[in-house]
Amino acid sequence: MKHSAVAVLLCLACLFLGCSKPLLTPTEDFSAEFPAATRADVREAIIQACAMRGWDVTKTSDSHVYASIAPRSHRAEVDINYSSSSVTINYVSSSNLEYKAGKDGAAPTIHRGYNRWVNTLLHDIHSCLMAKKFSKH
Repeated sequence: MKHSAVAVLLCLACLFLGCSKPLLTPTEDFSAEFPAATRADVREAIIQACAMRGWDVTKTSDSHVYASIAPRSHRAEVDINYSSSSVTINYVSSSNLEYKAGKDGAAPTIHRGYNRWVNTLLHDIHSCLMAKKFSKH
């Protein structure tokens, strides 16, 4: 009986710990694939991708787009730094996503949903640029 209780507790601990992953700062370098892209093209692709995935663009500048997403009771805010050749999505803040700052050099962690949302957004930005690339020809 004790062994089965220990096994159940270990499984629950693994399941609980599996909900968080290290926080990523995804970066995409577009310089080789889209050499003719302008900063405005990239900003337009970011805004379009945000709209497609339910991200709210809260502020834009010449090299940044600030966006947030709030499905159900979760919320995440990001700063999307961009140029004509690259995009970097940086974590700003979140709620109900189990964010924990890294200690003693360890990477911070957050619920895996955040990383999935951000990686999907980066993929969609790439897709929007790809569509724009082909529509110009």
